[in-house]
Amino acid sequence: TEDLLELRRGLEEAISSDYASIIELAKSTSDEDGLYQDMQQQVSEMKNLPLNLTASIEDLLVSSESDVKQIRILDGELRKVSAEMEMVEQVTLLRKYNSLSTSALESGDHVLCAKHCVAFTKVYNSCPPESEARYNLTSALGESLLKRQDENKATAVSTLTSSYSSAIESGDLPEICRIVPLLGDLDLAKESVGSYLKFVKGVLANNIEESLNDLPSPTTNEARIASIFNSAGTVIRHHLPMVSKALGAASGDRGLIQLVHVDVEGRVMSLLQNPDSTDVQDLQTVTKMLPDIEDALLKGAEGEGG
Repeated sequence: TEDLLELRRGLEEAISSDYASIIELAKSTSDEDGLYQDMQQQVSEMKNLPLNLTASIEDLLVSSESDVKQIRILDGELRKVSAEMEMVEQVTLLRKYNSLSTSALESGDHVLCAKHCVAFTKVYNSCPPESEARYNLTSALGESLLKRQDENKATAVSTLTSSYSSAIESGDLPEICRIVPLLGDLDLAKESVGSYLKFVKGVLANNIEESLNDLPSPTTNEARIASIFNSAGTVIRHHLPMVSKALGAASGDRGLIQLVHVDVEGRVMSLLQNPDSTDVQDLQTVTKMLPDIEDALLKGAEGEGG
């Protein structure tokens, strides 16, 4: 039928297009040739061709078995070409990330280098180990590039670890916020979570002390407890999302909640048992205090929102 002939012509045209030269160009391009953008455009255009034609084949009323067989052969060949084009796209991306990580390392920006190393690893690991796709990708990249990438990552991790320790000790929050999101992807979560929680503990203590000092004098235990809860909520709100994403694999999110809980519980119990503040002696009295604590919490939240 005319539909079959048109479909066959479309398949033959797609397969006979300049895939081979693009693939060879990708394999032979050196890191310094600067062809990443041009190649990405060509690969993108190729991938936009109507590659998935199985549905079209099945929708046709076919009268000739030989036509069906030939079209399915062509469709299979086109799928193989499509898979190779995807490999070409991965190769160009990986070369780009390798070049960027090298440049960042040379400029002394180890955080940026680490970001490009993470991006490289995600693309490379998208091909399962021991698979044909991984073998082809590794062969196309070459041993020298992979070795250089491993060296870039090792240097970035070493420097990043040292910078992270210094930032924790000095309380450099902007630098900590730059580094922490990368720790999980660099497999540094387990060795980093303890120092981060120690840092958060110090932040929590400072926040609570400042909030208590800001209370009017004289004040009530209800207001003190509300102030402690508000400070704890602020710390959790600011730190939990980043900890959960970057250090969740090392139970950093659970550790953060437990740390805040224990700290707040200890402070509140101390207030409740302090005879110089009120005559509160045990936790049963908290029930009577809850309405006033709730009012103080709401006022604190309104003040913070303003």
